[in-house]
Amino acid sequence: MLGLLKLNFSKFIIILTAVLLPHIALGCSTYDYLTKEFELYLENNYQGIAKRLYDNAVESTAKLNEECLDKYSIALGDIGIFEHVVFNQNKLHPVKGSWMHRYRVKRCGFDRVYNLYYFANGGDLPKVFAGIMGETNASLQLTNDTLLAVHSIKSKLFPSCKTEEEVEQTFVVFNSKVILFNNEKTKWSEEWDIKACSQRAKVKISFQLDGKGGAYYTLNESESIKHE
Repeated sequence: MLGLLKLNFSKFIIILTAVLLPHIALGCSTYDYLTKEFELYLENNYQGIAKRLYDNAVESTAKLNEECLDKYSIALGDIGIFEHVVFNQNKLHPVKGSWMHRYRVKRCGFDRVYNLYYFANGGDLPKVFAGIMGETNASLQLTNDTLLAVHSIKSKLFPSCKTEEEVEQTFVVFNSKVILFNNEKTKWSEEWDIKACSQRAKVKISFQLDGKGGAYYTLNESESIKHE
């Protein structure tokens, strides 16, 4: 399977400069270009990156508890650069910068979007964090802050969960999408699909930039969908 990932990733790198447009996450500083140096770094490290993407898909999907033995078909998509990526000739990895890989996985009849965030670590291996699934427009920090609020109403969303531990072990946002933008792109609304304890829930959230480089959120609606 990783051989297939290698092939897909290699093709992706070849056409990178011609077709790539970064995902613009509101609330973050973004850059609309890839430097040749960063492009070469991605190409030279495609095996490690491809394995990270594959592992993230496996770990995230495991919580959905799908009875399916299909292989993971991964199609690479956008790279969002949130902070300019800086290199030092004496280091193998970037010394500064942050970026995101957004990619699609087809499996078990589903086509899902995954997000993996990279943060430069002073020239050592970058620190990597998994984001929620879907096409959220929120930054990683804003997403994590919002998740804290969602967890605060978990008893309403997932009444079938018997313990806190059961929620933590099974909780997963398996889709997120933007449903409304204002004209200035300073406010937007999203819908998140969540699962825990074999029960699904839907949450609608409003986000707004604060004009100072940050953003805040409001939980608008939430409902339990069904117990599987």
